[in-house]
Amino acid sequence: QDGFEAYQRLVFAMKPKKPNMRTMLNIAEKSGLSPLLFEKCITDQEILEMLVSQIEAGKSYGVSSTPTIYINNKRYRLRVRKDALQKIIDMEYERLTRKSRQE
Repeated sequence: QDGFEAYQRLVFAMKPKKPNMRTMLNIAEKSGLSPLLFEKCITDQEILEMLVSQIEAGKSYGVSSTPTIYINNKRYRLRVRKDALQKIIDMEYERLTRKSRQE
């Protein structure tokens, strides 16, 4: 529904403790999503299996909180502004391309 960022912002702002389906649907509606489509999505077995797989993969890399971002095996645990994140990516790209030119 193209509403991930709005939903995510609201979840982090509300910080629900042990959210149930009603809580999640309420947040979905408040963030501009269709509660019916949202429920259909989060109860879809294939999507649930994909999410569980992604969570397990994250755990295997040591991710224990959100947001956690990895760039070239460097972990950034805190929320990083998009412009700061772009600078980090640009610096890493420059470092890697400079290294490959020297080889």
